[in-house]
Amino acid sequence: MTKVLIFGDFIPTGFGRICRAVALHLGRQGHEIMGACIQYDGLLPLGLPFHVAALNGRDHGAALTGIWTAYQPDVVLSVQDFPYHIMARHATGIDWSTTAQIVITPVDGVPIYRDWLDNAKQFDALLTISEFGVEAFRKAGVTAGLCAPGVDVGEFHRLDDATRAALRQKMGLPADAFIVGVMAMNQGRKAFPSMVQGFAEAFPDVPTAYLFLDCERTSPAGWDIPKQLVAECGLDPARVRYREDALRAGVQSLNERYNLLDVHMVIAHREGFGLPHVEAMATGIPTVALDYCSGREIIGDQERGLLVRARPDELGTWGGARDYSPDMAHLVEGLRALYDQPAERLAKGARALEWAKRRTWEKAASAVADVLGAVVTRRAADLERKRQKPAPTPTAQPSIPAGVAGQSIHLHAPVYVMANDPAGVAAGIGKAVGQQVELLEGKREHAEA
Repeated sequence: MTKVLIFGDFIPTGFGRICRAVALHLGRQGHEIMGACIQYDGLLPLGLPFHVAALNGRDHGAALTGIWTAYQPDVVLSVQDFPYHIMARHATGIDWSTTAQIVITPVDGVPIYRDWLDNAKQFDALLTISEFGVEAFRKAGVTAGLCAPGVDVGEFHRLDDATRAALRQKMGLPADAFIVGVMAMNQGRKAFPSMVQGFAEAFPDVPTAYLFLDCERTSPAGWDIPKQLVAECGLDPARVRYREDALRAGVQSLNERYNLLDVHMVIAHREGFGLPHVEAMATGIPTVALDYCSGREIIGDQERGLLVRARPDELGTWGGARDYSPDMAHLVEGLRALYDQPAERLAKGARALEWAKRRTWEKAASAVADVLGAVVTRRAADLERKRQKPAPTPTAQPSIPAGVAGQSIHLHAPVYVMANDPAGVAAGIGKAVGQQVELLEGKREHAEA
């Protein structure tokens, strides 16, 4: 049995889904699991069969050091963006000479930051979440395995037409509306200006075309979408709905919100994988992605949705990877074609569904389990050193004065005593410790024996 500390997320994020799937799979194999969750505050249980430490609001390096010291894992499996792996390696008190480190990380574009590449060579094993990432590491001289994200088709699946129509009615949307949805965080890495503008230009003459944005209306990490984007491109705000609108209408689950859509779209300047694409495909709808990073492996050659031509931009702020932006004419043309050609749209959705069904979390977790087994075998001697408790250091036994049975206290220093009868106290001490006690001085205030 291997003790594994999984550091990352266990809440419903992309990283959280990976952590949960891997942890549960390894637990079923008999490994002992403990989690440490970056965004978890510990207020409510996570419903997992192992303990998860709450790191939200804590110093991650100090917290990991404390957890490692108490738990003594054989392996630390970190599932996050690259800076977190470097922090775990260099800003904690973890003894890596007796602890293995396995890393699962995305590649959000190329070139990969040189410092990250140098650090990657220190890990016991490195996995990334896209074929694009594996190839990017290979070209940079680093070997990486693949942990291909899956989808739970029990959680994400197509609802029947009557249920889908009822969900639209809750939202105040026509049953025959054409709805393009974006499931993404309102953040700068996501190309919200291009997506909003592309929708507006594709459907100026289709009043029943709606844009559903499953994100915050405003975000300090992104935009004030109604004021900055919708208003600027002249899109009627009545044709835009947001996540808060769905929640207010009682459309609560993410699967229900996917089932509002005819087409899903996330255009990102760079993307490690893009799990919402696969979740949308599991509900039987085509998706739209940029032909950069993992876009092509998800969409294929246009067979499972729309793969938008990409044009290179400047080097970005995240690890120095180059940002790409969509060819707007191609995006607008492709969105309109998905509306004008419903038979082809449905065929793309059907192919998307079949592809998504083949991507299981069990396969992803099994790949990690294989790597874990290889690392534990390779580091067996180091891990065994940690398990071995050091032999106790022998301590010298004090000599026992002649005539005294058993161990005793042998005094060679003065003892200060305050007593009315110093001689009596000295005699009592001598009797208790089994040795002669000499009364050196006796005064009214104190005596020294």
